[in-house]
Amino acid sequence: SLIYDQVEALKKKWIKCELLNGDLPKTKKNKLFKELEKTFPGIKLLYSTPESIMCNEETKVIFQDLFQRGLLSRIVLDEAHCISTWGHEFRPNYLKVKNIKNLFPDIPIAAFTATATEKVNADIQDILQLDDNTRIFQSSFIRKNLNIEIRSRGSKKDEIKDCLETIVEELNSKYENQSAIMYAFSRNKCEELSNLLIEMGIQSDFYHAGLSAKRRNEIQTQWLEGELQIICATIAF
Repeated sequence: SLIYDQVEALKKKWIKCELLNGDLPKTKKNKLFKELEKTFPGIKLLYSTPESIMCNEETKVIFQDLFQRGLLSRIVLDEAHCISTWGHEFRPNYLKVKNIKNLFPDIPIAAFTATATEKVNADIQDILQLDDNTRIFQSSFIRKNLNIEIRSRGSKKDEIKDCLETIVEELNSKYENQSAIMYAFSRNKCEELSNLLIEMGIQSDFYHAGLSAKRRNEIQTQWLEGELQIICATIAF
């Protein structure tokens, strides 16, 4: 979701970029590979996943070829906390990113995250084998453009209904014509909440890993273009 969002936003700014992941159709993948095999590829930024770079034999050849021809200028690991939290849990291939310095020696590596604790920071440095020469920039997670407010949702059905009604009221007034995301812990809850919002007159849909990649992209595009005001999602979004 994040890759798709960033690529689409950059294309609108006339930046030549593409994405490469497991959901890419074979025809588009072949077209992308042909472009990357050119003497001077037209792509400025290539978005991918650690699994594609470190584990997929087909794409590893492509990246090695770019490296050998001196066409890799920098490797950026966004959402770097996932290397720690996901690598130790449900996406162990993330841990293989530690070999990236061996595969692409002398290529500058930058790792970015806005949500890492001190423990996760230490874990990232250990996994990526960052030495004392690594420059670390850190600032507060409290930013002027964020307004953090905590409200009690309650646990009873009536309390949850009252909470939803408050959200609907704000979507129709304070946040009219603006977009929103509502997170839930389960897929079923996302679907339930979305259906309730639709009954209340809000343009809504649900988003979770149980949907096909095509359907997830459709929903995200509708949300980005304002056709949907709110998405009820799991952390897959």
